Amino acid sequence: MNEINIAPQNVSGTCNYKCLYRVNYKAQSATITNYGNFLGISHNSGNNECSFNANELNTNSIKLEQPSSLNYNNEIVDAQLTMLSSSDKGVNNLNVSIPISTNGVGSKASTILSDIIQ
Repeated sequence: MNEINIAPQNVSGTCNYKCLYRVNYKAQSATITNYGNFLGISHNSGNNECSFNANELNTNSIKLEQPSSLNYNNEIVDAQLTMLSSSDKGVNNLNVSIPISTNGVGSKASTILSDIIQ
């Protein structure tokens, strides 16, 4: 089991500012590198691609992993998209992970994702 488990029972405090995440991603070219267990996606970062709690951030790297490296409600999901962002000041780093599940979507989506990563 992974060390980090994202689940409702692990959230503490109120939701003030936890949900103030804004993105301003623009279409651009990207380079995808296969690292075996994940795809690394690099792009020409623009200024202030996202903000969190009024801190302007730039996305440094994007990873698509199969299976997920985090647990979601104590389970590993089919895949995970993670965007790693930081401020120009080098503080207030933010990692945003989005679980991807193919449950109910059909095995074709899972096969395609598996083929892309392999």
